[in-house]
Amino acid sequence: MYAATEALALEWRLRILWALVDKPYKGEEEPYKRKLLVLANPFGGAGAAARNWEVAKPILEESYVDLTLKWTERANHAHDIVKDELQPG
Repeated sequence: MYAATEALALEWRLRILWALVDKPYKGEEEPYKRKLLVLANPFGGAGAAARNWEVAKPILEESYVDLTLKWTERANHAHDIVKDELQPG
């Protein structure tokens, strides 16, 4: 698909971004990126987490999200990370 002008291509881009966040198109402003916290256990799956992350990362980066990756370091670390992330301020 090709746009006849750069302005039209930019408008298509914005319309697609707004559709990705399931909101009505609002003209020239970009929608806020949704936040995504990814917790990964480096020892899970027989150590395959790092390899799997390398596959998933580019897909998520193209998905219009504000991505944060946290690797767990000990038992119950994921719980502590989430608890800290949900603290206001």
